[in-house]
Amino acid sequence: MGTISGSLGDRGETAVVHEGRPLWRRSSACGNESECVEVAVLARHVLARDSKRPAATVLRFTALAWTGFLSAVARGEPRDA
Repeated sequence: MGTISGSLGDRGETAVVHEGRPLWRRSSACGNESECVEVAVLARHVLARDSKRPAATVLRFTALAWTGFLSAVARGEPRDA
């Protein structure tokens, strides 16, 4: 496993790869649940996928979009209408 220097928004996070592939992580809040979103941090993007279907489509977000999403979640948004 190695890291690639790079920043993600203003948090200074680095990309993490293993054997040239993104290192996928899931929230510790998932516990042993199999239905979680997994996230991988690259130098300029954040990838997200469904843990139940890791070979399915991977979503790619810019660092700015991802940090904006996390900020909205922290504020309690979006809410069900």
